[in-house]
Amino acid sequence: MRMKSFISKGRTLLLVVCVLLVLPLCAQRGVESFTIVEYNVENLFDTVHAEGKRDVEFTPQGRLHWDTRRYRRKLTAIARAIVAAAEKDVPALVALCEVENDTVLRDLTQRTRLAALGYTYIGTDGPDLRGINVALLYQPLRFRPVSVDTFRVDFGEGVRPSRDLLHVAGQIVGGDTLDIIVCHAPSRMGGRRQTEPQRIRLATQIRHVADSLLAIRQRPALIVTGDFNDELPDRPLRRVLGARPADKQFHPTCLYDVCCRKKPHIVVHGSYKFRHQWQHIDHVLLSGSLFLGLHALEASPDCAEILAPDFLLEHDGERGFRPRRTFLGTSYHGGTSDHLPTVIRLRLSR
Repeated sequence: MRMKSFISKGRTLLLVVCVLLVLPLCAQRGVESFTIVEYNVENLFDTVHAEGKRDVEFTPQGRLHWDTRRYRRKLTAIARAIVAAAEKDVPALVALCEVENDTVLRDLTQRTRLAALGYTYIGTDGPDLRGINVALLYQPLRFRPVSVDTFRVDFGEGVRPSRDLLHVAGQIVGGDTLDIIVCHAPSRMGGRRQTEPQRIRLATQIRHVADSLLAIRQRPALIVTGDFNDELPDRPLRRVLGARPADKQFHPTCLYDVCCRKKPHIVVHGSYKFRHQWQHIDHVLLSGSLFLGLHALEASPDCAEILAPDFLLEHDGERGFRPRRTFLGTSYHGGTSDHLPTVIRLRLSR
């Protein structure tokens, strides 16, 4: 079922100036790259209660005492993390999980250091009881949306609703079409086995949308990304989506998980840490065509990395480091998120 999404109206003049400044610098350095970031930003709520949503705790009067100062600090930290991903160029696309609404996306893109980079955004407005959604930030001169769809997933009778899927098709420099699907799967709260059927239903919906897109595109290039709340060997990813590790054998319409081949990091071994164990539950799946030179964008098996600057981490006792989150229980901790960003660096040929 297709649902409505909200799209921001960006400041076009500022965008043109910023992107025209960035792209020539890349060309001068001989760099043709297209960077994508996936990031679960952990409960990015504004401070106002939304009618019909269970978000009262994220208000000044709620048990978390979520006020303007804390909200702005979180926005600043998220923007800093996104900017930190700009090793060779500014990320062209940023897929976000756990954002509340148009207000937080507007504040993130227009009232932080991201304002100088000209991002605009597309977000879902789904039925999640707490009111969290997914979104895509993009730079319009590098990715021009031509269609936007959101899909509501039926998780079965008696199961509470969850986030919608977001699909955006856009043209990149040179005219090729890139499809990106952003998702945030139901959590494991209540038990992994007990909740797995919900994630299987989500994966089934993604597979249906992906198959439709891969069948109609002349030069299919598909990216599926988000917080899957599962790892690659788990059934929703491996058996339902058919996701495979990125290796030397590629088929144009199969999906390959580049996160399992991420560049090594000294202290970080996943995007999320649960009970002192690192996990890869944030994924970026690429269609095989992106590895085979069939598209203007080209991937390599080792194009992924987990972004882990010091300001996103804290010590985890004697067990190394962990993401520094915003709250520990109901106590304000002042961190950014319980997840780390995943960064994908693709090559772009014109």
